[in-house]
Amino acid sequence: MTLSPKQLHELLEVNFATGELRHKFRTPDMFEATSEHTAEDLCKWWNEDYAGNPALTGNYAVGGLGGTLLDKRYSASRVVYAMFYGQWPHRIPAYRNGNKRDNRISNLEKSDKPYERYFTGADHLTK
Repeated sequence: MTLSPKQLHELLEVNFATGELRHKFRTPDMFEATSEHTAEDLCKWWNEDYAGNPALTGNYAVGGLGGTLLDKRYSASRVVYAMFYGQWPHRIPAYRNGNKRDNRISNLEKSDKPYERYFTGADHLTK
């Protein structure tokens, strides 16, 4: 299941001017205890490793940035777009300056590029 923009805001901080995403501190209710570890312990360990650190900064698809949130992969550009506009884009946002690693909201715009082409790198098929 895809996270809602509201859920993204609960998990991440975003700087729309720079496009940077950071993990927020999480609370124990966001973790499920196991037979070996309490939710409080899992939360503490997660916060020590991730809270406040950059999020979705790995290589993703064809030159863009992305990563995993709650066991699902996300494109950083789509997350920034969803957090700003309050809804997921129907297509991959276009990059005004052509740099797929520049996720400033001022650099992202609606696109008619099919989502599937982003992952295959098949840009040449639309030219």
